[in-house]
Amino acid sequence: MEKDVLQSHLQLQKLTAQIPIAIVQLQTDNNKNPFFSFVSHGISHLDPSLSAAQIMANPHLLFNQMSDTDKTRIPLLFKQSAESLTPLYCETHVTKTNGQQGWIKLAYFPEKIHSGQTTWYGYMEDITQQKNINAALELQNQQLRDVAWIQSHIVRAPLARLMALVNAFQTKLVEPQEQEEFFGYIIDAANELDHIVQDIVAKVNKIEVTTPANAL
Repeated sequence: MEKDVLQSHLQLQKLTAQIPIAIVQLQTDNNKNPFFSFVSHGISHLDPSLSAAQIMANPHLLFNQMSDTDKTRIPLLFKQSAESLTPLYCETHVTKTNGQQGWIKLAYFPEKIHSGQTTWYGYMEDITQQKNINAALELQNQQLRDVAWIQSHIVRAPLARLMALVNAFQTKLVEPQEQEEFFGYIIDAANELDHIVQDIVAKVNKIEVTTPANAL
């Protein structure tokens, strides 16, 4: 029987070895302490410094990588999942063994076993690249919103003045003796508008178009 379990375990490791996520089976002992009864070799995609055997021997190697906030939050989520038998989905910020920052997505599906304990079947996925892309896109969108605000608010004032001055000339509301003064106003409004346009162009040139390739 033990030999059959070991054989099944090894076969499952082979089947999941090339999948770039960590497929896991998590259980709790009689004292409700969590332990992994299965971890695929895909764990190396989350942290190359950790092996499946290490995680199964000491699940705290993963837990300790979480932020202090998530060290409190995620056990509560598992407790709620066990009590309601509902899937657990969450993301956690981690500091890997080499000090690199990253994000891990957790997806666990609970099941009560005959002993009354809970078993979760699920996976862990490194979503750091996705997070970086989303952050870069949000920065780009904010920069574009700033440019749009400048165009709709700051440009309007000198443009309105310039149009009003030109209209005054076109409708012959300007007396000959006032024309030189009005020309000065037109030049001032035009220069102000030119400076604003140059500022907009400079801001646009600083915006790096984000693609999945350059956001990583």
